[in-house]
Amino acid sequence: MMLEDKDLIEMIRINLEKAEEAYEDAILLLEPRESRRGYNGVANRAYYAMFHAEKALLLMRGILGEKHKHVHIQLSNKFVKEGKLPSDTARKIDYVQEIRHVADYSDERSATKEEVEAALSKTKSFMEQAKELLQASLPEQGENR
Repeated sequence: MMLEDKDLIEMIRINLEKAEEAYEDAILLLEPRESRRGYNGVANRAYYAMFHAEKALLLMRGILGEKHKHVHIQLSNKFVKEGKLPSDTARKIDYVQEIRHVADYSDERSATKEEVEAALSKTKSFMEQAKELLQASLPEQGENR
């Protein structure tokens, strides 16, 4: 499949919007309320914020990523190994993914407040780095639309 630059730019923007929306959802789910049953939703949304930011970065290089493992590997190969992202990026992603797996799949326990707060911190840091790289490479909003 051949995509034009304008299509890639739009896909990047959509993934970045999804990342920001998921992050905002995670923050809202973290807020204390009487009906709170746990922090699993926070872990899920933090992971997907990170995942969509990863996809946006890969699209910047023309790489379409849908499978989670493929996205993580390609990000490491294309951005970490080239020095565009810090060497601890893979560990951050692994941590957030691990907490999401606990939240979504574990029959033994749920994600804790401390775990999701750490996951959100790692997600925020990664998203800031991703946005910085994307802003340096993408045309302004009004261009190519």
